[in-house]
Amino acid sequence: MDSYDLCTAWEAAVAANTELNDWISATFGRPLARFVGVNPRSKPGKLDCPYIAFDPQKSVTGEVKLHELQVAVLLGVADDQVESTTNRTEYRGLKRLRSELLPRVQAAISGAVDVETLGPIEAQSTSPEDGYFELTMLVTAKLPKTLG
Repeated sequence: MDSYDLCTAWEAAVAANTELNDWISATFGRPLARFVGVNPRSKPGKLDCPYIAFDPQKSVTGEVKLHELQVAVLLGVADDQVESTTNRTEYRGLKRLRSELLPRVQAAISGAVDVETLGPIEAQSTSPEDGYFELTMLVTAKLPKTLG
């Protein structure tokens, strides 16, 4: 297995997760757009939201028992509504992205591939450029080496 195989396995797991997809349709009013691979010149944007993209990064195999795969996972939601209370302002899209969508995606891909360890996950969010938020994660998966 290489990082592209991991991307396709995770995309299939997301596509098959009815709980995630029902929540996305109910919350955003449209289905989740899914991508395997990202072209930096025409990457997903506001018109694709909500979206998830799995982009293979690297596959490392060595003399050790495990091999390491890295995948960039991009999540995007178009919701730049502001929720305000006394002395507090919060973007609803950022909250949905980080505390609602991300855990659902992590649950959907968990167990899709037999991994020894999953992590570290490095994540960063963008500001609401053009009315949408994007979260980019670099996920490292360590898989047991198999013969053959």
